[in-house]
Amino acid sequence: MRAGMLDQEAGGVLKKYLEGGNTAINDGQRLNGFGDQRTLVTVLFTISMFFAGLARVLRRVSIRLVFLIFSVLVVANSAIQMSALPSAQSCRQPQSSSSSSITIGSVRPVWSWYLPPLSW
Repeated sequence: MRAGMLDQEAGGVLKKYLEGGNTAINDGQRLNGFGDQRTLVTVLFTISMFFAGLARVLRRVSIRLVFLIFSVLVVANSAIQMSALPSAQSCRQPQSSSSSSITIGSVRPVWSWYLPPLSW
């Protein structure tokens, strides 16, 4: 009888650790996705700088204008995407040794710090 109780307790502890591990993996994958999105936006900013620099050295005004307009559109798109991403500070994990489970802070886009909440 005592062995059965110990098996149940061990199963409960194991289940708790497995759930905590799965939660940590899911949170890590979600935060990794944010990092991938930031990398994409960085590449888009780099592309826009390349096209703006290329527009500077071209001779024909019409081609320069096309490259410059494309560069401005890419910068605007990148800025919108970057503002929609949550800040690194809001994704940071709190450092508390008393909690056995992993919790991630609330994730808010950066622009929500500066704008009041929308009410319809």
